[in-house]
Amino acid sequence: MFSEKCTLQGRNGIKQLDRVGSYLVIANRRLYETGESRRYALVDEVKHNVHSVHGSQHAAVVFAQKRHQNR
Repeated sequence: MFSEKCTLQGRNGIKQLDRVGSYLVIANRRLYETGESRRYALVDEVKHNVHSVHGSQHAAVVFAQKRHQNR
């Protein structure tokens, strides 16, 4: 887990893609909209931190689902 705190409110450069419980899958908006996004971050909205970074949106969603089930 990353220790950096993050705030997503008011960030126009971030595209929120999926929500699984308290987790959000996000990507860089410009890269996502042009199909060039290669990194997808899993953010814990309650703790306000980046939990992990994945190489595909699907991998991030699957990881979030596993984490959500284990809570």
